[in-house]
Amino acid sequence: MIAELYFQLSCAVLGNKAVVCLAFLCLTSSVLISRAHSETAFTIYVNPDGTVSNTDIIQRSGNLYTLTDSLYYTTIVVQCNNILLDGAGFILKGPTGWVDGLCAINLTCSNVTVRNFNIIGFWEVGILGVYNGNSVLGNNITKTDRAVSIYADEYTVEGNYLADNHVGIRIVGKNTNATQNWILNNADGFSITNSTNNMITSNRIEKNGFAINTDYGGFQVYQNNFINQTVGSGGSWSSLILLTSCFSEAPNVTLNPDWDNDYPSGGNYWSDYKSKYPTASEIENSGIGNIEYVIGTSAAINSSRINTYIIMAVDRYPRLAPFDIPQPIIPISSPIPTPTNPTPETPPTEPTPNSTPTGTSQQTSDDVIGAIILATVFAVPICLLVYLVLRRRQYRMLPQEPKAALN
Repeated sequence: MIAELYFQLSCAVLGNKAVVCLAFLCLTSSVLISRAHSETAFTIYVNPDGTVSNTDIIQRSGNLYTLTDSLYYTTIVVQCNNILLDGAGFILKGPTGWVDGLCAINLTCSNVTVRNFNIIGFWEVGILGVYNGNSVLGNNITKTDRAVSIYADEYTVEGNYLADNHVGIRIVGKNTNATQNWILNNADGFSITNSTNNMITSNRIEKNGFAINTDYGGFQVYQNNFINQTVGSGGSWSSLILLTSCFSEAPNVTLNPDWDNDYPSGGNYWSDYKSKYPTASEIENSGIGNIEYVIGTSAAINSSRINTYIIMAVDRYPRLAPFDIPQPIIPISSPIPTPTNPTPETPPTEPTPNSTPTGTSQQTSDDVIGAIILATVFAVPICLLVYLVLRRRQYRMLPQEPKAALN
């Protein structure tokens, strides 16, 4: 397209002969750009037999695999069961712009623990789990689309720092326990769909667009600190709560998820509780307020059956003081790897359980050569075109020999 445009413009100004060199230059540059665009992320494999492919910076000692240096635009695919993958504080740095289908660590096996990684965007997924029974412990994941994304059962997500992502923790499955995490400044702290029996306990959930965005994926929420969660329905839940196809065909159904653990264990700490209920008082030195905290009520209409579904979110035993939830500290063992050329920033798309990120994807020109090629495509043809136009005008201004008269 670029070559054709230059060719037509040049022909109109200079004539066909003057643009042969220009067309050749544009064609060559287009071929080089196509070659630069075909680059893919580098992938390291922990193979089913326990060997490691494509790198020597993951050191193995029995079932312990330890990263020994930071990586840029390199994914790790774990295919071996029953291992511990330790990032040792090193960094997995994603591309500088969105690349669809790219995840830093892809767990395609079971009974794996991933710990001590610093994962920094733009990954579509920081840690992806599609097999049952894995653990994500003590990681720092920022500026991704989804920091931790689980499409399986029986997960433990504990002691992670998840900030400035689109989604902190995505859950599609059952029996996941998310505890002791700091979840801050994400668009959605949690995104839970098509799920049952998940536990959200002892987390610091702060300044997210929505603390929990769900279609009433089954979960219990208690002993968390909700800090400055003032966006969304009632301060902490998305207004788009329901996907009505998940519910029964009863004309009216009222659902009350568990936002507390009964008395005296109690519910959650809400930073706006005292301002919202100024007359509340403590129940018998229990640390629990005597007025329940109403998180929100939402309704949706099933257009195919004309049924109304109502969901209520109420913490019956709100805590008056915040819980002690220490901030996860994951040391950084080396400087952040620096990319050589940014990639275009385009919105990512969410995977489904049947179509999950594989750990590799195309990237748009991530090196210095790509930048030079792009500059050549636009700058050199324009300069050549201007030069030829000026030469043609200069030629026209020269004195011309009188033409011989025809006899």
